[in-house]
Amino acid sequence: MVNGYDKVEWGASVEEVMSKYNDIIDISIEDNKKKGIICYGKEYNEGIMSSRFFFFYNGKLYHVRVVFDEIDETSENLLFDKFKEKYGEPTNKRKQKYSRNDNYYVESFQLLFNISNELNIIISVEDIIEKSTNVFITHNNVYDYINPIVSDQIDFDNARKNINNIDV
Repeated sequence: MVNGYDKVEWGASVEEVMSKYNDIIDISIEDNKKKGIICYGKEYNEGIMSSRFFFFYNGKLYHVRVVFDEIDETSENLLFDKFKEKYGEPTNKRKQKYSRNDNYYVESFQLLFNISNELNIIISVEDIIEKSTNVFITHNNVYDYINPIVSDQIDFDNARKNINNIDV
């Protein structure tokens, strides 16, 4: 599906998504709720998919994140090949290094796919490393399916709120 993820379209309500994925629960963060963003998801303890999260802005689906933790190299390559068969070659690539919190940082290699005006996909291959010892902790693959129209609107709405709080 180009206008969404798997069985659901962008703009679907929480109820519509829950009718297709009935095992997800509300795991929203209070700060995000104040911005109109809620999240439903589930962590899995079997298979290669470790978690899947559905993000809603003002009650409408706009972002899905699928995480594969501790995936072996063969499975990682097979998954990526399957992905390329469906969506083609990435439109951009980048490396990132960022702090996750006070204890860990992430080294990430990202592949960006601009599928359509309504679907961007980012595949992040991440190594999580402890800051104090520089010891490798875990390796995962994160697949983000994003509606860029809504994502840009969220950024604009947040910027407008920040600007409105500034006296000039």
